[in-house]
Amino acid sequence: MKRFISKSRAVVGAMLAAMPVLADWDPTQSGKWIQMPDTEPLRGVDVKATMPNVLADDFRCAQKGYVTNLHVWGSWLGDQLPGSPTSVVFTLSIHEDIPAGQNAGVQYSAPGRVLWYRTFQPGEYVARLYLQGIPEGWYDPRTGSYESPADNQCWQYNFAVAPSNAFFQEGTPESNKVYWLDVQAMPMNPEMQFGWKTSTN
Repeated sequence: MKRFISKSRAVVGAMLAAMPVLADWDPTQSGKWIQMPDTEPLRGVDVKATMPNVLADDFRCAQKGYVTNLHVWGSWLGDQLPGSPTSVVFTLSIHEDIPAGQNAGVQYSAPGRVLWYRTFQPGEYVARLYLQGIPEGWYDPRTGSYESPADNQCWQYNFAVAPSNAFFQEGTPESNKVYWLDVQAMPMNPEMQFGWKTSTN
């Protein structure tokens, strides 16, 4: 897990794709940047990404292109859904990178200026149960509280973006470029809590 700053962030499971994916994605398909969720029992952690928390993780671009699909893995605290798995508003954003050492007194890189964002309402994305029967931990970086085991289900959320509204990422194999993906969830039932799952890599 990465360090916590004012925008709580962790190494989290996410996948960005440049080629259209209709509604789902699985590990047999390609992607521009892939971080699979850590589903190892009692090792994987769900980091609270429920409003007011915002989580961010950096990713590297080595090939120019539009980001037309984003896929995020996460869990609900206590496996308590806010009605249905899609009864939640997600805000995703992509930020420029502030390299380590460029913030006074801060030794780590950080998300900078917002380059793209979109709020996805229920019905504007697809969710599926990715895996169940995996007891995993729950961490809230805002309060520092940790609970384990806290949930047993991992959900995959699939966000498709039309090329006309998609973010165009720069970067080449010779000159990689780093960006940040931010995630925030706002469940329809404010008592329910969504966590972005830590990654294996």
